[in-house]
Amino acid sequence: MGVADLRQKSRFVVDSNGEKQAVLLDYAVWEELLNWLEDLEDSEEIGRLRDAAEEFIPWEQAKVEPLSDDEFEALADQLTDAFMEYVGPDFPPLSDYAVDRAGLYEDHLFDRGEEDAICWT
Repeated sequence: MGVADLRQKSRFVVDSNGEKQAVLLDYAVWEELLNWLEDLEDSEEIGRLRDAAEEFIPWEQAKVEPLSDDEFEALADQLTDAFMEYVGPDFPPLSDYAVDRAGLYEDHLFDRGEEDAICWT
């Protein structure tokens, strides 16, 4: 959908002086507009990352060269900092366990309350 389509499909609420006060959109148009805005945000983020000139490792290389524990911890710290920057200061903090390597690979058992229903996640 282009801007011309959006203008054509929009309806306006006007006040007693004929001044536009609000816009009414069909829900399908609203969903499409949100998707377009999310794509725009994604493309801006990709551009920002490219402009940051950080070193990137190609996926094929990353698959065959596992990270050392120190490299993993440094990367986990970077990802946590980036996540907290993205969600803002009011987001509940992640526990050390949530970003710990052992926590990522540990099998978690939980009981759903049924006698024989133990599930692995």
